[in-house]
Amino acid sequence: MCFFPYQLWIFDLDGTLIDSRLDLVHAVNATLVDRSLPPLADDIVLSFVGDGAEDLLLRSLEAAGVPADEAHRLLPSALAWFLDYYGDHCLDFTVPYPGALELLDRLRGVPLAVLTNKPLKPALKILAHLGILDRFAHVVPGDGPLGKKPDPAGLAYILESMNTPAPAAVLVGDSLQDLLTARAAKCGFIAFLGGLGDSGAVLAASPDHAVHHLSEITERLA
Repeated sequence: MCFFPYQLWIFDLDGTLIDSRLDLVHAVNATLVDRSLPPLADDIVLSFVGDGAEDLLLRSLEAAGVPADEAHRLLPSALAWFLDYYGDHCLDFTVPYPGALELLDRLRGVPLAVLTNKPLKPALKILAHLGILDRFAHVVPGDGPLGKKPDPAGLAYILESMNTPAPAAVLVGDSLQDLLTARAAKCGFIAFLGGLGDSGAVLAASPDHAVHHLSEITERLA
């Protein structure tokens, strides 16, 4: 099966292009410990990743035993502390997923974009550090005016700005939020099942294509 004739490729970031698990877990737990709260197990923190930093912190505070109303009150200061810490440490352990750079190389000459629920500042820092920022015509973050996935506004903006009809574009992502975003915008969707998302839930929603390794996309493109 070949994934062409997609003319525009849009990628999720965390759990798709980059493996940022350890840095996210460490930043969340550093935030909790700074507030005299117990750290959480890695898998618990990672189960909260996908809906942006605000949601990640709120759910982590509640999982650490903070009542919901108190967690909402603490969120602004905790989020600011988390973003400062993560901004300093977002490159400690973060690496591209196996096959990610090879896939981007294979797509040279094809318009590319990033659509992420991650805040813009660390997203740009990571992409620049990995040497791939210039591959993308747009990086649309979760803390901008276009909202977060599964709101399709960010994806619609990319399609419009790049003058690409939705059926000619594909979103590559690991989560149900990504799939729902692609569906709402009426573009194609490739599920990466080796990321952070619930692969069972993604498969149950019948993505257009599904791969366990990014190299499978590169091979099919070839």
